[in-house]
Amino acid sequence: MRGTAMVEAEQVEKENHLDVIDHGSNTVIEKHGIYAFRADQPMVAVFEGEAQVQQDDRTTELHKGKEVALGSANPQLKAQKFDVKASESTDPLYAWSKLRSEYTAEANMSLAQTVVVGNPGWWYGTGWYWNSYFDSWAFMPGAGYLYSPFGWGFYSPAYWGAYYAPYYGFGRYPILPGRIGAFNRGTAPVAAAPAFRSGAGPAARSFGGGFGGARMSGGFGGMRGGRR
Repeated sequence: MRGTAMVEAEQVEKENHLDVIDHGSNTVIEKHGIYAFRADQPMVAVFEGEAQVQQDDRTTELHKGKEVALGSANPQLKAQKFDVKASESTDPLYAWSKLRSEYTAEANMSLAQTVVVGNPGWWYGTGWYWNSYFDSWAFMPGAGYLYSPFGWGFYSPAYWGAYYAPYYGFGRYPILPGRIGAFNRGTAPVAAAPAFRSGAGPAARSFGGGFGGARMSGGFGGMRGGRR
């Protein structure tokens, strides 16, 4: 109705129908990506991904770096380019959303470690779980991992246990030389160990369903801080 909104679409399947209504115009989010909407001066912009915008009897496809004004100001629904890099560095909502994505990935990694190491028995698969250590909800894929449009990874306990636990000597695996640190999609590791809390870890509870199945593709991230 007013203000600005940003949608971070983590995983979009062909069966989904994600429809945002702004000033009488419908925008269908078609792919994993980042989308900005403004109501005061109606418009939609695509930072990453693809969307279809419908207004009256006109339809236009938006890709990365394209935006379109909505309503009577643009009856032809003509899209135009915008500078993605410049907008990323100056848009305060984009900056906040990017930081939020990193924090939620860190909460996920902390919780995945807790399940593997503490085996508390409260993990029931895909869903949102309360992480009291981070004082926030954390999303947990049911299997494998998915990655956010900002590049941060969200891991299932099964994936973390199979691919990361060996590096830290958990279970029957020896500790290997070196450390794996926070790194997101397309970048090399940095020297930093992930935050870890020994014992059963924070209490957690399910918040219901989430994104459905997780893809076994994408990048890594959400591991920061020292060993605790």
